[in-house]
Amino acid sequence: MKNALKKNIFFYLFVILSAINIFLFSDVINKKKEMTELEKQELSKQWEVLAYGKYIRLAQKEEADRNLIAPRLWEESGIEGVKEAELKDVCPLQIDGADGEMYLFHYFTDNTDGISCGNYCVIWSDWQTNRSETLFGTEGSHTLTSLYEFYDVQVCDVDGNGEEDIILLLGAHRSAGAGYYLPDLYCMVAFQSNGKFQCISQETEEWLEEVLYLLYSGQNENRKIANFHWDK
Repeated sequence: MKNALKKNIFFYLFVILSAINIFLFSDVINKKKEMTELEKQELSKQWEVLAYGKYIRLAQKEEADRNLIAPRLWEESGIEGVKEAELKDVCPLQIDGADGEMYLFHYFTDNTDGISCGNYCVIWSDWQTNRSETLFGTEGSHTLTSLYEFYDVQVCDVDGNGEEDIILLLGAHRSAGAGYYLPDLYCMVAFQSNGKFQCISQETEEWLEEVLYLLYSGQNENRKIANFHWDK
């Protein structure tokens, strides 16, 4: 009888202890879940702060590019006879192993006929040495009367030589005589080789004209370099 009573007591104690353990374990799990949710909320707040900080830094950089750096670079370029100049875009660009940024400017000058012509030039600024260099421009490199509109720019290794090249997609007005101008596209690719740039356009290379054909023939009027098909 006593042995049976002891067995019952041990059995009930075992059941009670098991219930307590289950309760405590479930409580720990719940607390862990609650902590995980708190951690997620805290992480989300941290990401929001980081994203906001990055946005502010980008906005400050854009303002500095336009109001401080761009005017200095343009003054150092030495291009004369300019009626007005505007910074159109800024892109990271590596030249001969040095990191920097290219600044794309649009400017107007008068040609020999007294007609106002739009042109573009690319000025590169070296981050490490704080020096600048005019890489190339469209003035004198095309038969179009005026380059007036900026569509897109991309920095990538077009020819696969390991150096970054520059692709420009611009809008143009081609003279059709009697003061009448036809809207047109003008694409320039500046190939980099040993830190120097050589420019071609669809006026000098037939394969580039074929690349542009998609933007003329397709119903998609989005003038973006991403729409090119480089089947050279």
